[in-house]
Amino acid sequence: MLRIKNNMIFYELWKDEMGERIVPVAGDLSKVNFGLSEGEFLDLARKVSVIYHNGALVNFFYPYTVNKGANVFGTKEIIRLATLYRVKPIHFISTAAVFASEHNDSTIALEEEMPGYNTNIGIGYVQSKWVAEHILQIARDRGVPVSIYRCGRVFSHSKSGVCQPNDFIWNLFLGSIEAGVFPDSSPEIEIIPVDYVSKSVVYLSQQNEHIGQNFHLIQTETISFQTFYHAALELNYSLKLVPYEEWMDSLQSKHVLDKSKDSAKAIGSHLLTNGVFNDNQIILSNRKTRRLLSKAGIEILNIDITVIKANLSFFERKGIVRKH
Repeated sequence: MLRIKNNMIFYELWKDEMGERIVPVAGDLSKVNFGLSEGEFLDLARKVSVIYHNGALVNFFYPYTVNKGANVFGTKEIIRLATLYRVKPIHFISTAAVFASEHNDSTIALEEEMPGYNTNIGIGYVQSKWVAEHILQIARDRGVPVSIYRCGRVFSHSKSGVCQPNDFIWNLFLGSIEAGVFPDSSPEIEIIPVDYVSKSVVYLSQQNEHIGQNFHLIQTETISFQTFYHAALELNYSLKLVPYEEWMDSLQSKHVLDKSKDSAKAIGSHLLTNGVFNDNQIILSNRKTRRLLSKAGIEILNIDITVIKANLSFFERKGIVRKH
C-alpha cells in the first residue's frame, strides 16, 4: 500500500480517504495466477466484478520475447480470471500503434476493426499488444464482454502538467535539456492528455450498451517536438538547435540511449523515425468514440506550449530537471 500511496503522492493525486478504498494485491502478470497461490487467485475471481486491464511491460527497446510474459501471458491469465465463477467484463487498454503502417494509404482504420497480420510492426511492445488484442477477440467471440481502448501517445494532464517522467518522449525531452541541444528539425508528434483518456475509459466502461466494443482515444492534432524547445526557452533554459545527428550523439553521451549497447543509437534512431514520431502515418477513425464522449461533455484538449511549460514546472518541483 505504501508503494501505491507514494506513487500517487508523486503525481499529486493522493487523498487520505483513498486508503479505505484500495486493496493492494501484490503479484506478477507474467506468472501463473499472477504469482498468487491458487486459493488467493480463486478468492480474487470470486470477489471482483469487473476488470480494467492496464498493466503491461512498456519498453520500446525490448524484443517481443521479453514483452510476451507480462503482456501476452498476463492477458491470458486476465481472461481466466474473468471467466471463473461468473463472467466479468474486461476493459483492455491497448495502443493505436497495433495498426502501424498497415493503413498508410488513404484507408481509414475504423474502431470496429481488428488489426490484420502485419510484418511492419517492428517494436516488441506493440507486437505484444497486437497479440493480446487477438487473444481477447477470441475470448470475445466466446462470450466474454471485452472492450478495447486503443490509445494514442498518452501525455500529461492537460491542466496541471503532471506526468510520468519515464516515457521515451520525456527521456528525449529531458535528455535534450540536460545536453543543452535540440534537433533543428523534427517530425510532428501525436500526444493526448492523460485526463482525457482516464475520463473517457471511466465513462465508456459504465455505458452498458457499449460494453464489448472498440474505442479509439487518439489526438487528431499534432505538435512539433520543437514546441518543447520553445517551451524550455520561455522558462529560461539555455539551449541551442543542432543538426539531427549531433543531437543523437548528445543524447547517447547522456545515456538517454544506452551507449553500453552497440546498437543503441541505431535502435534509438529507428524509434525516432519509424516508431515514436511517425504515428501520423496511421489513419484511425475515432468518430464513434468522440460522438459517444461528446454526450458526456468529454472533449479532447490539445497539448500546447502552455501545457509543456506546466510539465517542466512539475519536473522542477520533483527535482527531475533543473536549469544549468
